[in-house]
Order: sequence, then structure tokens, then C-alpha cells
Amino acid sequence: MTETRVLTEHDWPLWRSLRLAALTEAPHAFGARLADWQGDGDRPERWRGRLAIPGSCNVVASHDGQPVGMASGIPTDQHDVVELISMYVAPSGRGRGVGDQLLRAVEQWARQVGARTLRLAVAEGNEPARALYRRHGFHETGELGGLMPDGLRREHILAKRLTAQGVCDPPGADGADGADGADGADGTEWTTGAGVVPRHGRPTPASRSERPSAGPGGDT
Repeated sequence: MTETRVLTEHDWPLWRSLRLAALTEAPHAFGARLADWQGDGDRPERWRGRLAIPGSCNVVASHDGQPVGMASGIPTDQHDVVELISMYVAPSGRGRGVGDQLLRAVEQWARQVGARTLRLAVAEGNEPARALYRRHGFHETGELGGLMPDGLRREHILAKRLTAQGVCDPPGADGADGADGADGADGTEWTTGAGVVPRHGRPTPASRSERPSAGPGGDT
């Protein structure tokens, strides 16, 4: 069974573990580098700060009790636009619908905070992530994002227009779509420490150093 849980800043060790695994296993997919989060960059207060971005929603997926994926939703400088970042599915979670469940979780949060558009950046050449996003209704905007750490590739911006939906509908309530070769939302639990998806204000967006590019599963 796969469980999707919203984190607080006190869960930073779990987020740190997944984030470092993502930057180690799939460096080609992210705009941030592993070195950025090692050494002096690997500090508890920095990890807490990452999870405490005002207005953000940070989600981790676990399969049979093992963390296998992560994703974040953050505000932008446009009041009705939010962004999906830090999306990653570990090798042990691929083929189980984990990417679908993470996307649904962030999309529900986006609707709950009143967003009309959900945007993301995917690295050039990251076709598995691009295919996942397309299955969920994201479309290329024609915009280019930041330059990747290799200095050659750029991020491509995708967006999805959000339609009205009850804020109490659980992720995946629209049925499984079989993404990642799995059975979609079947067996998924949506939980948070407070029992509800957090609703916050939306101040300034995160800097690009905090935003990798949609990795295997997606991330900035």
C-alpha cells in the first residue's frame, strides 16, 4: 500500500534523506546539484527552512512503510498560479503509480489554496517525467526555464489549468489512470499530522537554488 503524507518542518530528516538520494541517483534531472546540499549546505536549519517556505505543501510517498517519493507545491508571485517542484520517485517506487499519487496530492493542494494554474519545469531530455505530466493534463507553454547545471540543457515549462473540484475530494478520486504501470490511486491513503492539507498564504516563491527540475518522476 502507498501512503502520501504532508510534512512539517520537523520532518526535515526524512526530506533530507530523499532529497540527497534524488540528487545522487538522478543529477541530470535537477537544476540543483548534490554539492549545493553537502558540506556547509547540509545544515538542519537549512532543511527546516526548505520545508517552512511560506504557503508551501511538501509531500512524501511511502510504499509498505518505505519512503519512495517526494514533491512540493509552492506559491509564485502570481496569486492564482502555483508551482510543482522537487518531484522525485526512487527506483524502488517506480512502476507503482507513486508519481501519479504525488501529482494528485499537489494538485489537490493547489485547488485548495485557490490556484487556477499549476506550473512546473522539466529538464530537457527527461522524457519519463514529461510523459507522466502529459498523462495528467500538463501542456508545454513554449517557455524556457533556467539553465541546467551542465550549462547545455534548459528547463521547459509545462502548465495545467485547474478546473473546479471539491476541496475535500481525496487525491485520485477521479479514478486510476495506470501511470507508471501501476494501479493508480488504489490503496492510497492521504494523511497529514493535522489531518488536513495545509492552507497558507502565498508570499514570495522559492529561489531557483531550492527548485530542482522535474526528475525521474519530475522535479526542479
